[in-house]
Amino acid sequence: MKKTNLTAIFFLVYLGLRIFTYFFSPETPLYTGSIINTAVSLLILCSTIYFLIKKETVGWLIVAGEIILGGSGGFLAIFSLSLRTCLLLVSLTIFFIKTNNPFAHFLSLFSSIVHRPSSMVIFFPLITITTYSLLHGYILHNTTSLIISDFIPYLFLFYIFPLKKLWHNEQFKNISYKMLQVAIISNLFFVLFTFIIFSGNWVYLQGDYYHWFRDVALGKITDMGNNFYRVVLNEHLLLIPILLSGIYQTIKTSSKKITWFFVLPLLVILSLNLTRIYFLAMIIGLLFLFTKNNWKKWIIYSVAACLTIFISFTILHLSASRGQSLGWEFFGIRIQSITQPTIEDSSLSRMLILPQAIAKINNRPLLGNGIGDEITVYSPILKQQITTSQFDWGWLEIIAEMGILGLLAWLYFIVKIFLRKPPQHLTAGLISLLIINLTSPALFHVFGIIFLILLV
Repeated sequence: MKKTNLTAIFFLVYLGLRIFTYFFSPETPLYTGSIINTAVSLLILCSTIYFLIKKETVGWLIVAGEIILGGSGGFLAIFSLSLRTCLLLVSLTIFFIKTNNPFAHFLSLFSSIVHRPSSMVIFFPLITITTYSLLHGYILHNTTSLIISDFIPYLFLFYIFPLKKLWHNEQFKNISYKMLQVAIISNLFFVLFTFIIFSGNWVYLQGDYYHWFRDVALGKITDMGNNFYRVVLNEHLLLIPILLSGIYQTIKTSSKKITWFFVLPLLVILSLNLTRIYFLAMIIGLLFLFTKNNWKKWIIYSVAACLTIFISFTILHLSASRGQSLGWEFFGIRIQSITQPTIEDSSLSRMLILPQAIAKINNRPLLGNGIGDEITVYSPILKQQITTSQFDWGWLEIIAEMGILGLLAWLYFIVKIFLRKPPQHLTAGLISLLIINLTSPALFHVFGIIFLILLV
């Protein structure tokens, strides 16, 4: 199929998925919308099963498409179970059934831990301690739904088995790359569309679109004043690693295609995302892209990237405020809130969580409190005590749930990746992800885990 046809199809899938779930959301159990959503999800699942058995590459492309084009939203579900989880369980089951002598296959892989650590088993300590934390969470009576939702992302580690095979399939890699390209451009349109309808006062916070964006698309919309809205989606966790890779490829090749279809859209998205830790991760990641051979290009493109974000933000803020404000003071507030968290609700919330998270760690430092652990803290936004599973401190959440042993398992996994000496741009991407994990669940989010196994 021609590349232009694929581009159009992928764009329609991205757009159609979001329009469809706005009207037929999986968040309305026992209603017509949920039933139709389940029917479509079942159709996709059955089609995937058929192709995985008959035409394996097509089946895996459906799985990849659901992840890449579906983003991090809970758009499709079969009753209360997301389509992504169903595809994970079904695709891995079929893969191992089709593998000649699956038991021997597993045995040879895991026995190599002792003799020759394989690229596919370096996560063995991590999956072991995670499984223990799952059982530990049940023993400690953590909320069952939270235990399951926190454990499922770790199951994506097992995609490393089929990916080992698919990595030699040029058709799969080329089409997946095209999906990623379309997803980035489409995400830009999606974010800009959301920004425009809110800043234009066509929709409002707490309205239908806001609740769909928050509960189904799993995003966040924040009113920053002057009709300017900050727009965040969970798939933006990989924004910086992909951006760094695009900048690196641009420096190396001066490719205008990469600049226009990867770097520029991501920089505009970042100007509406405005997550502080992302900017820190980008700056540090850029330092790891520096080379003596291309130092002039490195300076030019690094400065150009920062200026693009600044100019994009200025244009968008000036338009949203109807020419009343450039919005430059906003950067000062975001930076100042790092040292004075009380001036901003999100910073204050994170600081209020910090002592509670440390107390959780001190309670069971070695083995943690089990997956699905929760924390009770005062919310300055809601003006009341709330209980949440979101710690807002990625590394501390790992220790709180899985203990020091869990942290060591994660560090073992990460160090093993570094020892394999991945390409410079992927090393920079990994470092940026480790920084983002300071204040976000970047590593143990589905997208973080997929990025890690791709590195392996």
